[in-house]
Amino acid sequence: MSGAPALLVEASPGERRIALAQDEALLGYSVERAGRGDGVGAIHLGRVLRAMPALAGAFVAIGGGAEGFLPFTEIGPGGKRAPAEGSAPRPAVGEGEILPVQIIRAPQAGKGPRLSGRLRLESRRWRLDPLGTAAPLLGEPAPPGSAAEDRTEQDWLATEAAALRETLAIARNAGKAPCLLRAAPEAALRWLRDAPAGIGAIRTNDAPLHGRMIAFARGAAPALAGLIAMHRGPAPLIDAALADAEAALAQPEVALPGGGSLRILPAPALTSIDIDTGGAAGTRQREPTAHASFNIAAAGTVAQHILLRNLSGLVLVDFVSLTRPEARAAVLTALRQGLTADPLGAEVLGWTRGGMVEVRRRRVHAPLHELLGGPWAVWQPSDETLALAALRQAWREAMAAPALSPRLRVAPAVAAAIGREALALADFATTTGRALEVVADPALAPGAVLVEQT
Repeated sequence: MSGAPALLVEASPGERRIALAQDEALLGYSVERAGRGDGVGAIHLGRVLRAMPALAGAFVAIGGGAEGFLPFTEIGPGGKRAPAEGSAPRPAVGEGEILPVQIIRAPQAGKGPRLSGRLRLESRRWRLDPLGTAAPLLGEPAPPGSAAEDRTEQDWLATEAAALRETLAIARNAGKAPCLLRAAPEAALRWLRDAPAGIGAIRTNDAPLHGRMIAFARGAAPALAGLIAMHRGPAPLIDAALADAEAALAQPEVALPGGGSLRILPAPALTSIDIDTGGAAGTRQREPTAHASFNIAAAGTVAQHILLRNLSGLVLVDFVSLTRPEARAAVLTALRQGLTADPLGAEVLGWTRGGMVEVRRRRVHAPLHELLGGPWAVWQPSDETLALAALRQAWREAMAAPALSPRLRVAPAVAAAIGREALALADFATTTGRALEVVADPALAPGAVLVEQT
């Protein structure tokens, strides 16, 4: 995997792990679990439940008993206008009004998703308002592309937009609101669409997904269609070196090159990152110079883990204390450089009066610690995470020994969580041709897994 980055999508029962890797180092990482998609990008025909002028928005039913929040500023071009800046809030939509909306932010801490009436379809280089009259707009930034690739992507967007308009008309005429009009893209397709320029390989071990990725790329990312390959055989697609880097993302502490560490602590309102020199600043230089050099070097690792862990909202970084303005400015510059490639446009706001650096990053998808441990967990894997990891291990051993029947021994809480994973268990049985026997063993710790072949 030396040289160009590779996009790896490894499927196992109930879960897909997505890694963007280069030279055995992780550049990006995500997890998608069966039946738990966050819906970002989905388009619904919604019904306004109640306008909330005090919140400058409205709650909108989107189907399936779910509702989301639509800010007045996100009303689409065909809707009523939000009040002018500085004037008293007033409803921009009325109760019972029917309108198409798109999910632009995943649910958070018991709150529903954030919605927008400004719909957007996206290919690799282009984006389009499917209900508007304007031509497709080039994305910013857009990876390199040829005129033929641009025409292919624009034709694909036009076809998708026409299908959406037809579905919308049918739903309106049938009075189906609220309902789903267009499903959210799978995470693998989203990562494929947004893969960086210079990507060298795209591989998955999931045959049906492989077909969907190729079909999607032929229209939405034609430059990448020829790079998509099927990974076959018992060897894990995410190999041991990457698995170690993956496991490290589930821990709060990160070792810094040259010594020292940072500790990442999520909380409901913000995430704090504490930096400890561990004596790494050295004694040969004068202390202020040593601390400045240490902080500048640490800023790159801070930026890397903000992106890898998808930290969002307010992030406060507690660098080693600095007093000189030029040293403080150099740390901000290093942190901004590390976040330059962030598609969400993280903002480094500066130093607070308390001596911390404030970063603000838009939330779209849930951060990694919520996916692995639940909301606001401090890096403790949930029973669900442990269950899917145990299933993955049992599945790999079953695929490697097709003549044997697997028995999985885990702690009782993990066994109970496996029992709740109906989709994962069905996938296990379908892909291996055998049902999995799960034994709850009180003698085992929560993370312990024993796979027996009978």
